[in-house]
Parts: sequence; C-alpha cells; structure tokens
Amino acid sequence: MDTDIKRQLLNLERELLQPQTRRDPRKLDQLLADTFIEFTASGSTCNKPQAINALHSETPNERILENFHLQVLTPDVAVATYRCVQRDEHGAMVTSLRSSVWRLGVVGWQMVFHQGTRVDR
Repeated sequence: MDTDIKRQLLNLERELLQPQTRRDPRKLDQLLADTFIEFTASGSTCNKPQAINALHSETPNERILENFHLQVLTPDVAVATYRCVQRDEHGAMVTSLRSSVWRLGVVGWQMVFHQGTRVDR
C-alpha cells in the first residue's frame, strides 16, 4: 500500500512542478487543501489563495525533482521530501529542499503544508 501512495504522491508533486499546472487556478484549487499553508524559500508565509495567485503570475521554468522520499504517517497522511533544481531569472541553477504534507480526503490527496528552503548544491 505504501508503494501505491508513494507513486501517487510523487506524480502529484511532479504535476505541481509543471508550468501548466502552476498556472491553472482550478487545478491548484483541487490539489491544495483549503487550510493550505506554505513557508516559501524566501522566508515568507502564504495561504491557499496567496499561493495560487503567486503561482499563476510566476515566470514558467523547468523544475527537476530529485531524491523523492515519502513517510506515510497514517493511511491518510504522508510527508514527502525532495530536492528541486531550477534556473533562476539570471540562468543560474538554484536548488531547494522541499517538504510537503499530504492528506487524503473526499476529493483525493491534497497538500496541506509545503516548505521550500534554498540550499547550496
């Protein structure tokens, strides 16, 4: 069962890194819980509406997900961690460590918390 959950959440994390998903408010509304909170790589905090607005207006770029790990806490709660690599607006490679808490509910898996922390590669 944990393998199936890992596959599902890896796919959802990958989907959330795709520019077309990040620019789709309806899709983001499905994937983010109403109580969603994020601690951003820049150190700010945002809720679901703020995150959807920020993602919709960001410059699209390719993001690569590496070293995905999942810890299943209960059958309906899991924590995903991974490394994300992307280019910044100047073309430099930027790496962040990310963690997400996912909860399984009536509408499927939804992210309830996310944190990104920039690191030196």
